[in-house]
Amino acid sequence: MFGDGSNGALNVASGTTNLLLDTKYQYTTVNVLSGATLSTSSTVGSVLYILATESINIEGSINIFNKVNKGTNSWAVTIDGITYTSPGVNNGGAGGANKLATLGGSQGSGFGGGGGGAGYVVTTKGGNGGNGGTPGGSGGSTVTSSGTANGNAGGVSAGGSGCVYSAGPTYTSGAGGNSYGSNGGTGYADGSGFGGGGGGAGGIAGASGVHVVLKAPSITVNGSTVLSGSTGGYGGAGGYNSTSSGSGGGGGGAGNSGNLYLTASAEPTISATILNSMLGGFGSSGGSGYIVGEMGTAGTAGTVNKLLLAPDIAGPFTRVWDGTSWQYSKVSVKDASAFKQTKIKVQ
Repeated sequence: MFGDGSNGALNVASGTTNLLLDTKYQYTTVNVLSGATLSTSSTVGSVLYILATESINIEGSINIFNKVNKGTNSWAVTIDGITYTSPGVNNGGAGGANKLATLGGSQGSGFGGGGGGAGYVVTTKGGNGGNGGTPGGSGGSTVTSSGTANGNAGGVSAGGSGCVYSAGPTYTSGAGGNSYGSNGGTGYADGSGFGGGGGGAGGIAGASGVHVVLKAPSITVNGSTVLSGSTGGYGGAGGYNSTSSGSGGGGGGAGNSGNLYLTASAEPTISATILNSMLGGFGSSGGSGYIVGEMGTAGTAGTVNKLLLAPDIAGPFTRVWDGTSWQYSKVSVKDASAFKQTKIKVQ
């Protein structure tokens, strides 16, 4: 239940010590002192999993905030027969549509969709916004006096460029925002020519929280466990033109918090404010423009889950060598001669 102690003692006295996610750590004791932090260098994974044969004491912090890659991911791992799945990221917002059925992009994996580029008169439609996702794409190209009537569509999460109306001598449409949350370009008109504003890019998705599992006979968490999901980015604003603006990109969706799982022999001691560091991220606003981009969805808070072991499996245990590895047994050994034939020794 509490591992075999094969990783020895973990003492974090200062600074930050990083462990890998989705890995089973088996310590004898774990001590994170006040001002010190236990974290991770992993960018993928769903759980930080720690066992200790004696005790876990967190006076500093376990901080897994904003560590994993942004956006919805399907990470899952099974340890000791239980599957832990990434808490995930909620939906981003769709990009705003525009005149003449120019489409805003839909969200994808928590990333906001790009806004549609400005349209003008019946035959000159702006470029569609790109659908949300990763990696970010390029915005619609700036359309100049070549006479192209429709703006170019944006790439992933990017805004579409504005249209042009080719009756005038000089006209340049605004390019769509081409990186997460960037604004669309401004359109330019001279004489009777027209260049519409580009659509804003969709906001970047937040990062999912991470679950933390702590198992030891004695657990104290007087510090914090920062397992919260992070907030998505704002959608970019549509580019401006005095006649017609591009539409805003959708806001990024926020990450959900991870849960804290505690298994111990006695009631764990935990900080009264621990839930304050297990929050979902906020949903971010869409960008302004001809049509405002939709807001991203907020994340959900985490929970504390405690399991107290029944006395018959909670210990104390005697550490026994079975000839291959150390095992734990509730049988106390009083007469060493009992092991002469089996060559088992007690530490």
